[in-house]
Amino acid sequence: MSFDALLRGVRPRQWAKNTLVFAPAIAAHLVFDVALAGRLLMGLAVFSGVAGASYLFNDVRDVDDDRWHVTKRNRPFAAGQMSARAALVAAAVIATLSLALAMILSPRFAGVLAVYGLGATAYSVGLKRWAAVDVIVLTALYATRVVAGAVLVDVHLTRWFLAFTIFAFGSLALAKRVAETQDVAARHLDVMAGRGYNGDDLPVLTAMGGASVIASALVYSLYIMGEEASALYDTPGFLWLGLALFVYWMLRMWLFAGRGVLREDPIAFAALDRASYVVVAAFLLTIWIAA
Repeated sequence: MSFDALLRGVRPRQWAKNTLVFAPAIAAHLVFDVALAGRLLMGLAVFSGVAGASYLFNDVRDVDDDRWHVTKRNRPFAAGQMSARAALVAAAVIATLSLALAMILSPRFAGVLAVYGLGATAYSVGLKRWAAVDVIVLTALYATRVVAGAVLVDVHLTRWFLAFTIFAFGSLALAKRVAETQDVAARHLDVMAGRGYNGDDLPVLTAMGGASVIASALVYSLYIMGEEASALYDTPGFLWLGLALFVYWMLRMWLFAGRGVLREDPIAFAALDRASYVVVAAFLLTIWIAA
């Protein structure tokens, strides 16, 4: 097994999702100094380590399905560039080292990270094959990153933040399934390999994804108009601009999903999308101005 195969196997492009550990510190308006930045970057690194290990394990489990997939067949294990034993040993070593480093940062953070690892393993073993259940688990895995970030910097997650997180990430999980289901429909397959969906499910998945966007926007609107925002921000009215940017970005992802442009995880896609960087920067600017 080459280092290049191992590096591609842990999927660095997918690590963009792990930057969600920064979200609680930003939302709580913590003052970023060298110590806090170092702690967050270390947290990002160890979370990415556990996530990378879970990707290796997932590829071993999914090798038969991946070899028939248009893009997944190029993954190192499916392409025969990595043995099952090498992948599993690498996954175990990376996960162990990551959890050990997480313990140094915070035992509670390590506990959340372990929960994420167990959830990702359960997802790979079988939960992802159950329609609807897989979306719920994906949403929970997204949210676990935010919970880990809150534990890492010892801040309290408000009910608003949690509700917004669940609906927003639920929509992204559904967008990912829509993109994959479209591929199934285009190839006239009866069912998605390794999943519980077929082309007939597209209208339902799309409707649920759109409803989740509306729900997340509603939660954010209620937060802006509530007492908590007034207490935390000097001019909470500027947060409405952030809401408009959020809705624009979500709708843009869904348009891409509908057009067949989005063929992977939305956040991994956004990591290579210049417009997404502009929207995120503008969104953070609205928070800074409002504060």
